[in-house]
Amino acid sequence: MATNTTIHEIEVEDREYVRHGDTPLLARLFKPRGRGPFPIMVEVHGGAWVNGNRFNGEEANKALAKTGVIVVALDFRVPPEAPYPTSLADIHY
Repeated sequence: MATNTTIHEIEVEDREYVRHGDTPLLARLFKPRGRGPFPIMVEVHGGAWVNGNRFNGEEANKALAKTGVIVVALDFRVPPEAPYPTSLADIHY
């Protein structure tokens, strides 16, 4: 079975993906440089639906991007400020 052994330089940037009133929610994009196409993965941080943010998996997301995977790590609203199902609505936007 063939495997990808290319290590890519990466770019990391934050982008607004949805806004609720005056509050933007950001997605952190980890993008390999080079010719694609690249597969993409959406990373939903842990935190038992009540804490955490797009920075939680930073090192793992960088490592994945270096192997040629675009990673999108999402911020989303969490309880108690935003009760269920707001987290799911943000993730599925």
